[in-house]
Amino acid sequence: VHTFVQRIGYSGPFLPGYKLVTEDEPLNAVLPEVHLDSVDYVVGNQDWEGMNPAERWYYEKLGFKQYWSVDETQIHTDYSALRSAVVADLEEHILMPINEPARGLRKSQIEEYVEYYGGAGVQHVALRAPNILEAIAAMRARGLKFLDVPKKYYDDLPKRLSRSPVQV
Repeated sequence: VHTFVQRIGYSGPFLPGYKLVTEDEPLNAVLPEVHLDSVDYVVGNQDWEGMNPAERWYYEKLGFKQYWSVDETQIHTDYSALRSAVVADLEEHILMPINEPARGLRKSQIEEYVEYYGGAGVQHVALRAPNILEAIAAMRARGLKFLDVPKKYYDDLPKRLSRSPVQV
């Protein structure tokens, strides 16, 4: 489901039918402000063979274009793999990665998602922040928990980056 919003000529709160909240949240007086700019991208997970039809829908119905794509030869582990295509509007302001499972020795995270939730859907929304370290510290102070990064992740990071075409 997609919701289309035209804000030109509308001056109410968010969308018609919403009511403006006028009282202050008391916790905001004692907690750090979280600075987030915008939604960076929204990832959608599809079932087997669902990526290409979803991708075509964005091209045909919304006039999007292909921004980037990878397959299971590029994104895989010893046990799991996926395919991904990123579609974008022509100005590249809206990015939508679309994933589907690929064969591996075990189920991919995409297949597990689709099974758990009973179908395709949004896996995650990435938010853009002007200073990611400050934003994370502020969110932690507000009680948000983040996944821990295994210590070993950084041990072999130089080795993994040496195979990357990206210059760091």
